[in-house]
Amino acid sequence: MNLMELIDSMEKRPKMYVMPVKIEYIFYFIFGYLWRKDLDDIERTFRSHFHYWIVDWIVKNIDNKYEMESFLWYHAFISVTKGDQEAVDLFFKASREFFDDYKNNRLP
Repeated sequence: MNLMELIDSMEKRPKMYVMPVKIEYIFYFIFGYLWRKDLDDIERTFRSHFHYWIVDWIVKNIDNKYEMESFLWYHAFISVTKGDQEAVDLFFKASREFFDDYKNNRLP
């Protein structure tokens, strides 16, 4: 299972991976997963690009005045939502778009 498949599985059954379901817990679960030695290209790309990509995505889709306040991407979701569930839902939506961009060679 690669990261894209893992996040898809997490979206369908988040309590299998983290409880309670909080964006911070999802971040640390993924952070730990990405420290494996045998990462594939999509995982290396997520690890190195997702945070920067998410800032641009928020500016384009949610808040055109958003500025990065923290290097931890889950802080970005918290700062533009009203609670954990909304932040979690937004993360899953954004990650699907990130993986679509990856598959269609639209990432730097």
